[in-house]
Amino acid sequence: MRKLLVVLISIVLCSCQPTTEDISQVEVEHFGALRNFMHKGDISAKVDCSAFRDQTHFYALGALEDLQGEILILDSKVYNSTVEEDQVRLDSSFDFKASLFVSAIVPKWKTIQVPTEVKSRQALEDFISSTASSHGINTAEPFPFMLSGPVDALDWHVIKWDVTDKEHTHQKHVESGAQGTMEHATVTVLGFHSTKHQTIFTHHTSYVHMHVLNEQDEIAGHVDDIVLGPGVALKIPESKS
Repeated sequence: MRKLLVVLISIVLCSCQPTTEDISQVEVEHFGALRNFMHKGDISAKVDCSAFRDQTHFYALGALEDLQGEILILDSKVYNSTVEEDQVRLDSSFDFKASLFVSAIVPKWKTIQVPTEVKSRQALEDFISSTASSHGINTAEPFPFMLSGPVDALDWHVIKWDVTDKEHTHQKHVESGAQGTMEHATVTVLGFHSTKHQTIFTHHTSYVHMHVLNEQDEIAGHVDDIVLGPGVALKIPESKS
């Protein structure tokens, strides 16, 4: 009888413990694909983003319809950028369509300090993956992240594609609109990490896609390269149980 009681208690205790199956992470949704731009020349709209107007804690990045600008949404606040007369213009409306759109709802973030030795983009990418994994995120699935703090240098661009040009390359995308380098600046970066979406929403050489907003809320663009300064904070979603 005593052995049976011990077994029953053990079963009850084990059933109360969280398992990897009990823990889920935020869902990442995407529309469109980078390879459609490159191989098919398809830059048409894939989603009407007004459908997300009432979402709370909504985060997204991507490219506007016909590659006429960059998309950045932070906690349901829009910072979309276009290029007019060689100047970057920001818009705060949800009234737009996207050729590429990656999004997630993140009610709560966990903050981790980035070590000072992590500076380059590749070192950052490795740190994001290992840190997310150690905090219960399944890195085999896509997940969002954020960075806030100083950068020594950050290369960015805002696309403005010539719709009559049917030959797409990454370099032509970078050079088609406005571009520049933020030096010794304080920034906010939203990114999405995935090991299974290369050429879909990350480039074929990377597992991350990042967009940046500068401290003055003047530039919101695609991150081409980054060198971190000291004191950067990484944010990853709190696991939902």
